Amino acid sequence: MFERYNTRHRLALSCIIVILSGILLFGLVSCGNESNSGGIVDPIPDAAVNLTPTDELVLCFPEWHSRDLQRGINIFKQLYPNVNVVVEFVEWGANGHDTYTQQVNTELMAGAGADVVMADSIFFNDLYKTVDTGAFLNLSSVMDEDDDFYIENFYKPIFDAGLYKNGRYFVPLSFDLDLLTYIPSVLESIEFDLSKNSNMVSFFEELAACLPKLKENPSFEYAFSRFPFLEIAFNYAGISLVDYEYKIVIPDEAILQSFCEAYKPYWAIDYQKGRGAWGDAGGFDSQQLGRILFGWSYSTPYQLAHIRGISEILNTSVEMMMIPNVTGGVNALLQNALAISANSQNQLNAWNFIKVMLSDQIQTGSYHMGVFNGKLPVSRSAMQLTVDFIAARGVSITSGSGAVYSFQLTPEEHKQTLDIFDNITDCFIQNQAIYDFFLDSMIPYFQDEKSYDECVAELKTKLMFYVSE
Repeated sequence: MFERYNTRHRLALSCIIVILSGILLFGLVSCGNESNSGGIVDPIPDAAVNLTPTDELVLCFPEWHSRDLQRGINIFKQLYPNVNVVVEFVEWGANGHDTYTQQVNTELMAGAGADVVMADSIFFNDLYKTVDTGAFLNLSSVMDEDDDFYIENFYKPIFDAGLYKNGRYFVPLSFDLDLLTYIPSVLESIEFDLSKNSNMVSFFEELAACLPKLKENPSFEYAFSRFPFLEIAFNYAGISLVDYEYKIVIPDEAILQSFCEAYKPYWAIDYQKGRGAWGDAGGFDSQQLGRILFGWSYSTPYQLAHIRGISEILNTSVEMMMIPNVTGGVNALLQNALAISANSQNQLNAWNFIKVMLSDQIQTGSYHMGVFNGKLPVSRSAMQLTVDFIAARGVSITSGSGAVYSFQLTPEEHKQTLDIFDNITDCFIQNQAIYDFFLDSMIPYFQDEKSYDECVAELKTKLMFYVSE
């Protein structure tokens, strides 16, 4: 039943143990709850920063981002007409995003290639491992010494995702912050107490307490309009399974255990067979109301206004909430980022291009929904402009009967929307390999086939080997 969730990185456990024993002998990898007295492991070999003006800029990007990036390229050309801009857009290819990943990684390792590349986690399966190779230029001094660049203009938790081993190696462009939508009367009917929603663990504990009442509803299928929900919850929980700077795996096992124990009662529902199509990002429709507890909404201002419209069309209160991470903060998810190759011969032009991509003109994106297909901008002023635009223009929604409704944000909703983004405390960088290890190791625990201790011991072994590669 769960074969499709098995990790692509599965290794024979016996082989891992043999190799790992040699690694551990030299103390290269440690588990959590140990001293970091040894300091940061393996400092990054930083390339020299050279901002001497040049007359060329070489860019290499995936083709499916061409529309968003071309706008930035056009603006750069207008600002710097004497710079020859060479652009390659890599087509999707038979292997999808792997085509771009393979090309860029090969060029970086060979000391060749473009000045600026995409540094998304989808293209670099492990951003930190890539940074450790010295592939990207450390931009700390570049940002500090640029009098025209103000880091205060950006959401700090998002922008600081590029910080690693005392340097800044990639520049975030956009992020996601997903919200749950719910109908208060439905929560009240099952006695779901929102006051207990202090962190991700307490949220799932409250959900577990309400599951018996939910299951009394014959139409109930699952609590969330997206499934399986575990991967989403894991990302937004902010659980760190690997501390790359010190090469420590599972630095806080108590948090991991509390998360797994709280989620476990929902496992059978989350991964059951034979369910219908998942709900849309708008939150609810008339057929969903009896089947789910929480709808799902991306948090662009346009979609937040869209939810307000749904509330009026359905003639019921639809509200939004965030699930705090395991420590009670608010996690965002890094989406798009740029990096300058350590081999770049045109560092000044590369940095100026990144600044163009951080400008409000680009960050507000198409239809004022955010840079890169509706992802949220890292620029605070761009977010303000976006919310102002939606508040003034509003949104139109077509009901199932074909009637068109128009809605605008009220002044109170305008402020509430901006406050959502000011409450972000952390930014998570998705690592599919690490999540696959987690899922593969913990399934027997969720299914009551093995104890938690047995499963987490296997997880530690896999992570230790992965970190030491």
